[in-house]
Amino acid sequence: SLSGPVYYVLRQTDFDGKYDYSNIISSSCDPGQNIGSIEVYPNPFEDKVRVNFSEKLKTSIDIEIRDLTGRKVYNKQLPGGKSEYELNLDNHIPVGTYLLIAINEHNRVTQKLIKLK
Repeated sequence: SLSGPVYYVLRQTDFDGKYDYSNIISSSCDPGQNIGSIEVYPNPFEDKVRVNFSEKLKTSIDIEIRDLTGRKVYNKQLPGGKSEYELNLDNHIPVGTYLLIAINEHNRVTQKLIKLK
């Protein structure tokens, strides 16, 4: 896996065959910032869900829940130091299908979420 800074250049080719290069771009590939995979259960749920990350979080992470139109219906920042968190969503969102999005400054992981009752 990649670690540390990575440098790259983009080449854009036009329909007429002419091309141009971008400036050199650097990006950090710090494995400590990777969210990894998440498991959300129970799913479907009625009031509470558990969010389980594949690895213990080193830093805090934002959890957003959005409806299928993209409207944010729930937002919470989770502290680092654990791999499993419980969210009480009973009074926050109505019955329906949602996207749970875990976000830190480098990554975004999305999981479908269904609320019953």
